[in-house]
Amino acid sequence: MTTRAELRQDLRDKLVGLEDSGYGDFDWSDDELDTYLTLAVARLFPDIYKREVVSSQTPIPYGSAGYGYVLVDNPERVTYVEDAAELDYIYGWSTRVDKVIAIPAGTTVNIGQYAPFVLPTSDTDTFDLPSIYDPLVVLGALIETLESRHDTGVRPDDSGQYIQTPLIDRLNQRYTAMRAAMALTLPMIVS
Repeated sequence: MTTRAELRQDLRDKLVGLEDSGYGDFDWSDDELDTYLTLAVARLFPDIYKREVVSSQTPIPYGSAGYGYVLVDNPERVTYVEDAAELDYIYGWSTRVDKVIAIPAGTTVNIGQYAPFVLPTSDTDTFDLPSIYDPLVVLGALIETLESRHDTGVRPDDSGQYIQTPLIDRLNQRYTAMRAAMALTLPMIVS
């Protein structure tokens, strides 16, 4: 597992490489680079996500049919509802804007859902995304960094017949290819 500080240093190294290649001066503060890394991690979802379980929820009764509901942050990500004691799946539930409904009242349930990875807010905490995905995060952050300055990355010394592809386009192609090479077809669940 990797820390935010290690990812930020990898990103800074990429930016120094661009400076050395004549693409410009890329000086950002640690806070700015952390923002770009956070955006790059957000870019992974829904391609790469993890499973979470909200445990031991007691449904709030409603109506006269003996059902209850449980409030959840993102009902569109709910994948299953199970009885917390018996661990049997509960069928027939559905979702609304902020809740899972039609759960038998009087039970305690676990709710399984997909969740995005989130970059730690501390430089010393380890990131729960496996480190095999670090190059993908750093490349995504590099794209976010260049896009923040609306920098296309075209070198100023154009050489006539040679038509340059802007750096940002090449990086986006590399990002897409890297994701495909890592077999990250939709969806990829990292448990």
